[in-house]
Amino acid sequence: MSRLLASTAAAIAMVSACATPGSQLELEELSDPPAAWSMEALDTAPLLAGWLAAIDDPHLTAVVTEALEANPDLGAARGRLNRARALLSQTRAAQGPSVSASGSGSMTEGLDGGSDTTSYGAAITASWEADLWGRLASATEADARAAASAEADFQAAQKLIAASTAQAYFVLIEARQLADVERTNLDSLEETLGFVSIQFERGLRSSEDIALIRADVETARAGLDLAEQTKRNAARAIEILVGRYPAASLEVKAEPPSRPAQSTVGLPADVLQRRPDVRAAKLSLLAEHARTFSARADLLPRLSAQASFSCENSSL
Repeated sequence: MSRLLASTAAAIAMVSACATPGSQLELEELSDPPAAWSMEALDTAPLLAGWLAAIDDPHLTAVVTEALEANPDLGAARGRLNRARALLSQTRAAQGPSVSASGSGSMTEGLDGGSDTTSYGAAITASWEADLWGRLASATEADARAAASAEADFQAAQKLIAASTAQAYFVLIEARQLADVERTNLDSLEETLGFVSIQFERGLRSSEDIALIRADVETARAGLDLAEQTKRNAARAIEILVGRYPAASLEVKAEPPSRPAQSTVGLPADVLQRRPDVRAAKLSLLAEHARTFSARADLLPRLSAQASFSCENSSL
């Protein structure tokens, strides 16, 4: 009997070892860049790190910080990341033994003046599944990859929100300056119209002259209306990003900040390695590969052990 048990244990160990996934995809295998790139010879200076701090605009920094804290899309990405991490913790817990406990109590009233009967019960159950075919390990790996992919998606969302907010910030400054130019142009044309009207009354100008200047005034007024609409749209775009819409309480500087030093981007392979959305796509592929292996192992027999203990007594 002891030989049979020993042989069975050895067979289980060998099968478990053989069932370990031997053809797992690796992230490095999916990210090898081409052997050569065709590009002009450039001065590949180090990339500018901390672009927001390099711009040195406290107001822009405050707006971007507010967007990273209050943007609803970023909040949704944060929720997906927390959910992926919770699923990973749940899957990891399934690899270990599980223990459950229960208790009960009852009282039976005696008949015809008999004494009451009280009963208390307690039970403890422990179970564990041997991961013979690597099903649980593959499921854990799949959820780990999915959690890493969700984290990369969250980082990509952060970068996108920050860049979109900064871009909308500069567009709003440009729209304000354009509106100021259009307003100055309209004031100048209206003043010219006043002079031409006086000269027309004195017979120094023809009706064609005054008609032309009035057309210019109306064209400038339409340009000012368009510039004001562009400014409102730019302000609304930032308010949506920072979660203020439709408060209409956003203020920006009158002048754009100074441009920081410009640096080259580098090889396309370097860009691919830095982009979090590309990394998220790779991790999602690895997660699906592990999830497929776990689904195949789910079709095979399982080996599990279970033990339970229960007791019942008339006193607590």
